[in-house]
Amino acid sequence: MSTNFSAPGRYHALDSLRASMMLLGLWLHAALGYANVREVWPFKDAVTTRFFDGSVLLIHIFRMPVFFAMAGFFAALLLDRRGALGLIRNRTGRVLAPFIAALLVLTPVGAFLSYYARIWYGPAALDASWRFLLSGTWIGRHFPTYLWFLEYLLVFYAAALLLAPLGRLTAGGARLFRAALRCPAAPLWFSLPTFATLCAMDLGILDTPRALALSPRVLVAYGVFFAFGWLLYGARDMLGILPARAGFYLGAALAASALHLYFIHRSLIVLRRYEPFAFFGSAATGAIAVWLFVLGLTGWFLRRLDTPDPRVRYLSDASYWIYLIHVPLLLALHLALAPVALPAVLKFAIVVAAASALLLLSYDLLVRPTWLGVLLNGRRYPRWNASRPHLPPRLSQDAARAS
Repeated sequence: MSTNFSAPGRYHALDSLRASMMLLGLWLHAALGYANVREVWPFKDAVTTRFFDGSVLLIHIFRMPVFFAMAGFFAALLLDRRGALGLIRNRTGRVLAPFIAALLVLTPVGAFLSYYARIWYGPAALDASWRFLLSGTWIGRHFPTYLWFLEYLLVFYAAALLLAPLGRLTAGGARLFRAALRCPAAPLWFSLPTFATLCAMDLGILDTPRALALSPRVLVAYGVFFAFGWLLYGARDMLGILPARAGFYLGAALAASALHLYFIHRSLIVLRRYEPFAFFGSAATGAIAVWLFVLGLTGWFLRRLDTPDPRVRYLSDASYWIYLIHVPLLLALHLALAPVALPAVLKFAIVVAAASALLLLSYDLLVRPTWLGVLLNGRRYPRWNASRPHLPPRLSQDAARAS
């Protein structure tokens, strides 16, 4: 099998990696209802477990950084293959249009469900939630914060288009990037700017925006990962060095994450106050861990998922829709299971299983073969047929070349 990762149309692994980060949001937000972490999810079940605290914090270390790195890579690919107008047209349909739809449709739905989830029990709560929605006091204040990344992506695309003409003037920077990527200690080099950005965050960990207004420190922090992905496309002939390092990087990432979680625990649970040792320890270990994950996961996916597979592609296509609408469904399922006397882990499993089935079914029926599929996937595809799984034409050609 060929390992020429720089060949056109051969980025199935990176597309799968980007989609996997979106699908991890389902686990993350389902777990928040049963975790002890407060103030980040409108509903908390009566039964929680610290197991989900650890999984939520671990996923938070790398999920969005990896996603933005892949977004930068594919943005550079679009610019290279379709030009500036092609990039603008593509991202207008795939990012700007869903963002506007979220403002118009998901914002009121999110406002209603979030208000209801905080006072969830009884008809009075339903009536109060309707009154809250009709009052309009949420307009301009409430935004489905799990979709904040769409707004930041639009800013990054605009910045990339403005800076792209300077590419020839930054040849030295490109050479420095390639030298850093070639070095086995690459995660340490790339962690330096991230450490600086984490020192501007609370507790030395990446912030999550909670409002429509842009956060400069969050913009800079995730801009580093987007820029990395953009530069990685320019050095795509070097992708082949990452699979061999993937195992070491991921093992080291787990070790660094354990230290990172220790420092967070020291700040939040043990001391419950700011301490320089815990803060800078959190920032340093978090910066190293995230880059170990970025490079390690990229290498692992290149090693394991670089050949076209119809099932993997189907999930990759579905991931965008799943992420866009999963939060209202999860909240509804959390509320439905709230009166049931079950362990938190079992409730979580039921929520994830039910949500996954409903989201995939809605994608197959309402999105994949319809105009929504054109908007989110670029074209209509036939519904899933287990006996004859469908490969898009480009993937079919790539499969023939890879065999």
